[in-house]
Formats: sequence, structure tokens, C-alpha cells
Amino acid sequence: MPKLQLKILTATSVKVDEPVDMVIMRCVYEDLGKESAVGDIGILPGHMPLSALLGISPLRIMNDGNERILAVFGGIVNVRDDVVTLMTERAEWPEDIDLSRAEAARAKAESAREALDSDAELRSNQINLRRALVEIEVSTYPLVGRK
Repeated sequence: MPKLQLKILTATSVKVDEPVDMVIMRCVYEDLGKESAVGDIGILPGHMPLSALLGISPLRIMNDGNERILAVFGGIVNVRDDVVTLMTERAEWPEDIDLSRAEAARAKAESAREALDSDAELRSNQINLRRALVEIEVSTYPLVGRK
């Protein structure tokens, strides 16, 4: 069966460079603040060329009947000729996430919501909350095949 070559690059490392069966990621569309949409997209071998913005979300990697999950904190993805290249500032495996720190960040963002004065502060707080929630989700994901 054909495979995709998945490459996940961060500013400091190559997180993944391996053949996989399928990748599922959250993509974001924004039209200069007029419209926005968020949705998950699955990539299989033979997928049409694609470039997209990534959201702050779990990224699911399927290979040989196993599923792994990675927390991805935005970035861009390019799909071409069965190569999926994802560039992100940060990506974390479940075992690399400090759950207690993520829970503290979630609590801080939730408690700060009421005291925010500007749209910029609100947006920054929403991003911080989303990051914490993704870390919590990924670190406690039940289907992770940990080695």
C-alpha cells in the first residue's frame, strides 16, 4: 500500500520524518479578518497539492493500524507528491507535555477572562487557553501507542 512521507519541522528540530498511512490535521482559513473557518482535513496518499495554515490542535498520525498524536501549535503545511511537510514553531508528543503546567495555564487563562479590557488581551487569552487545552487533550489521549 502506498505511503505518505511525513516531515514535521520545528524551529529547533525535525520532529518526524517517516512514512505514514494518513495524517489528520486542523486547518484554518482567514480572509483578512472578514471570514474564518476551521476544519479537520485528512491526507492520504494521492492527495491533491495543498498549502494551508494550521491551527493549534492535535495532529493524528495513522500508520500500520496504529495511531499517534502530537500537539501542534499552528504553522503551515504543504502537501505535494505524497510528501506532507509541516512547519510549526512547536510540536509536542504526549510524554513531553507537563500536564500540571498545562492545567495551571488553563486555570490562569480561565480566571483572567473576566478582567480583560481590550480585544487584543481577549484574543491573547483565548490563544493561551487553546494551547493549554490542546496540551491537556494530547497528554491524556487514550489511543496513544506509547513505547
